[in-house]
Amino acid sequence: MKAFLSHSSKDKVQVRRIMTDLKSHHIDCWIDEEEIPFGGSIPDYIEKGINESDIILLFLSKYSVLSGWVKTEWQAKLFEQINENKILVIPILLEKCDIPTILQPMKYVDFSISSEYETSLSGLLHQLKKEISNVSDQNDSEIIESVYQFTSEIIEELKSETISFPAYKKLKIVESLSKIPRSGKFVRLKNFKPSLEIRNVYDHIHSVAHIADTILPCIEHGLKNYEFAELARVVAFHELNEVILGDIPTYTELSNRKRNSSRIFAEDRLRTVTPYKRERIANDLIWMFLSEKHRKSMGKVTSHLRDKNSKVRLIFKCFDKIDPIIATWRYLHVYRTKLGEDAAKFVHVMKDFFENPDVLSFLSENKLDTKLYDLVAALQTRNNALEYYKDPDYLEKMSPMLGIPSQNLRMAIEGIPLSVKY
Repeated sequence: MKAFLSHSSKDKVQVRRIMTDLKSHHIDCWIDEEEIPFGGSIPDYIEKGINESDIILLFLSKYSVLSGWVKTEWQAKLFEQINENKILVIPILLEKCDIPTILQPMKYVDFSISSEYETSLSGLLHQLKKEISNVSDQNDSEIIESVYQFTSEIIEELKSETISFPAYKKLKIVESLSKIPRSGKFVRLKNFKPSLEIRNVYDHIHSVAHIADTILPCIEHGLKNYEFAELARVVAFHELNEVILGDIPTYTELSNRKRNSSRIFAEDRLRTVTPYKRERIANDLIWMFLSEKHRKSMGKVTSHLRDKNSKVRLIFKCFDKIDPIIATWRYLHVYRTKLGEDAAKFVHVMKDFFENPDVLSFLSENKLDTKLYDLVAALQTRNNALEYYKDPDYLEKMSPMLGIPSQNLRMAIEGIPLSVKY
């Protein structure tokens, strides 16, 4: 861990003492007198130091609060980092003084009573060691370039994983997902003429990852670099419980006798518990059969999905909700010219995806980037969908109403097949 020490030059004696003790406990420290060479650009080195640090220790005194130098240092890069929650800040009170407004909600370490120095140092070290543990967990996550690529790699590894039931031995998890149709599309399209391909859960997983890659660069999302891998992990694992929750009896290659007995077993028992508990039970059962590596990954996924404050969970749920709408437009792209006048019929059949208010409500309630709200509002307008079916260039004409560049929306819709090859 590296700590950036922000302080006034008049507090050097106290700051150096604390720095010496931190270093003796293996806390790396950035301090101007050691890091900025003679002739070096002070603002540039400070910005570089903040960017390379895991935590900022703000030493507060009458001098530092009144110092124009420290004030400039804070206001430039520091306030930006604090406001965006990109770095942890711990105020260190060297003496009683007026604490800046932005720092007042933060818990500080009080070094103002010299006789209690060791107690204050112990409290600071305890907090820093907790942060070291958090940084270590973060470093266990890969830094990836593509959510889709990493999701695909995880799914590929999961293809060898199986679960077993008395009625069916070694059920391949991923293969089963490729046989489970997305229920919303299945219910609406099973009797549609002309016959249309129906997406499955395997397709949905890849589509969510693809949408993340195409839309994330266009919005403010708050994800840190290591969290993209966590997002991919959540996308890859989030539907595994579909193998258990009612879909196996209908869509796996079981004999009628086994299918019926499995359905009875599942329905009689799972109907008695709430949906949340069903998912937890199913996930726990699947976890039992996974290899140690995938157990660890599934544990991380479960942790994110249960944490209502997880940014990864929030962004995942956003794209998970948007995917069915974009997939509806993907049908119009794939079957362009093949539906004829039935395009309007198709849009009518899929009206629930256009009328569903839950997606916009979710985006609004969670204060996600308004660009996403504008995007979904445009995609849920049926006339826009019909115009896109008639004219693929209509996306460019939609630009004023879209929250993201039209080329990114085109890639989200057209950049992946309706059905991903297993």
